[in-house]
Amino acid sequence: MNTQNINEGLIVSYIKLLNTSYEIYTKLPQWNKIPTIEELKNSDNLSNIYKKLMITLKIMINKTKENKHDELNHLYTYAHNLLLDPDILKQTTKLNVLLSTAIIGQKILNEKNQQKYQEYMIEYLQMLMKNFYCAYNNTMYSYYESIANNIAIINHSESFFDYEYIFLYDREYFDKELIPKIKEEVKKIKVFMGEDLIKEFGFEDIDYNDYMRLKDFCNFLEIAKTFDEYKSKHSKEEYILMKEKLKEKFKPIELIL
Repeated sequence: MNTQNINEGLIVSYIKLLNTSYEIYTKLPQWNKIPTIEELKNSDNLSNIYKKLMITLKIMINKTKENKHDELNHLYTYAHNLLLDPDILKQTTKLNVLLSTAIIGQKILNEKNQQKYQEYMIEYLQMLMKNFYCAYNNTMYSYYESIANNIAIINHSESFFDYEYIFLYDREYFDKELIPKIKEEVKKIKVFMGEDLIKEFGFEDIDYNDYMRLKDFCNFLEIAKTFDEYKSKHSKEEYILMKEKLKEKFKPIELIL
């Protein structure tokens, strides 16, 4: 396939898979014609295909509600919400995620053992994570993820990083939901660690849009989650010395100059 047509190809593959599932699940006939890549490049055709696609998904969603099929409802609702992005055709990662929802949905439809449904939903989460890592490795987004996950480990709480929301809301998710949640959870670290490490290491007022400082905070938390284990195997003096050496490593640049 021509790489220039990869996004249109993903949409065509998605429509084919969704149509198969549609026929199986609703017992209604598939679309009369599957659009071609060239048809998707025409704005008028694309608009009509988009409307038809959304109607198909809404019928599927209503059917899952009728059947009380939570797993399929989740997958089709998420796909519907992804397609609300008017620029999705320009975003290969989102289209990969969209196609994967159809693949996993079809697996569930073909599975007679309902106890295995949750295994497919775990596969769905792993798919989201894989696409996240492929798209955002070594970016600020990946640092936000690492910070959130390490804070959850330190605070003995459930993970609060939402991989679904990233593909739905992009930067808005971080600014309006994740960063405020991180700030809230950071305040709890003192309770679980028994010391105010955030203030001690100078991370109490960091700028979450400062790439280098964010990277430092990410690396600090990766080490800080091992502090309890270190304390259990070393003397108090050794622990204090270890922290002093780390402080030099994570000192803000403006304090070094």
